[in-house]
Amino acid sequence: ALAVARTISQPIVRLTQAADRMKQGDLLHRIDLDQHNEIGALAESFNEMAERVHAVITNLDSLVEARTLELAQKNDSLEATLRRLHEAQQQLILQEKMASLGGLTAGIAHEIKNPLNFVNNFAELAADLSRELKQELEPQRDRLDAKTLKFVDELLSDIELNLSKITEHGKR
Repeated sequence: ALAVARTISQPIVRLTQAADRMKQGDLLHRIDLDQHNEIGALAESFNEMAERVHAVITNLDSLVEARTLELAQKNDSLEATLRRLHEAQQQLILQEKMASLGGLTAGIAHEIKNPLNFVNNFAELAADLSRELKQELEPQRDRLDAKTLKFVDELLSDIELNLSKITEHGKR
């Protein structure tokens, strides 16, 4: 009875202990039994099962690691794309602002240029009229007294100077 107990109960206790160790995460523990009976076959099956579980978990760990690395790379790629998208968005906003500013500037320039063209044209016309007045007064110079003649000449010179300044600044 003692021999039967040793050949049956001790290996079963060892199998139970090995199952407990496996349950706690020790997948490398193996049962070493030198029995060539059903308990030995059970121990061999247990060892094979532990080996397969260990292989599956190792394979899963490597798959998880590979997928994690792949996801990290894709995440980095997405972050770089997002940064480029934000930069492009900022450039588009800046371009829109510049386009709006350009349109506003063109509108202001047009609004300023139209009245300035009138000022320049009328200044040129007034200069022409001043020259015509001088030509008309030329034959009458001997009829005017010296004081009036000097006053008219100074007045016409001042008018021509002012008109040339108006034209110069208007064109500028």
